Amino acid sequence: MANEITIQSKLTATKGGSSVTNYTSDFTISMNTALTKMANLVQGVGTVREAVEVGDVDITNATGDEYWIRLTNNDSTNFVTVEVRTGASTYMVVGKMYAGETWGPARLPKLDASGYNGIYLTADTAACDVDVTICEAGDPAS
Repeated sequence: MANEITIQSKLTATKGGSSVTNYTSDFTISMNTALTKMANLVQGVGTVREAVEVGDVDITNATGDEYWIRLTNNDSTNFVTVEVRTGASTYMVVGKMYAGETWGPARLPKLDASGYNGIYLTADTAACDVDVTICEAGDPAS
């Protein structure tokens, strides 16, 4: 089936009379996938680093070895830090979601056998609810 995954994205910034936007105003990419599982859930994120919840999506065996993820911080006050696990006890900050902000969508490599490439979240000063949408990636050329 065509167009099983659709991503729409737009970024515009305006300051002091100047404005920038991506060239096409709207960017849309659609792709097919051997998708069997997808999830949209709300995760309560505490002030101690925790793995993102993925529901029944198997991010260790994702089609094409990749998956899509989109996160939204539903909190009205606190920020959430987004990190990728890069080693046994090594994490790299890849984003920060202030109150109401979204991170992604991002295409990420599958989780390897050691648990590397996993996404981890940490709330700033109090627990935050984060909306998680996740699915296998897919091939835009198919």
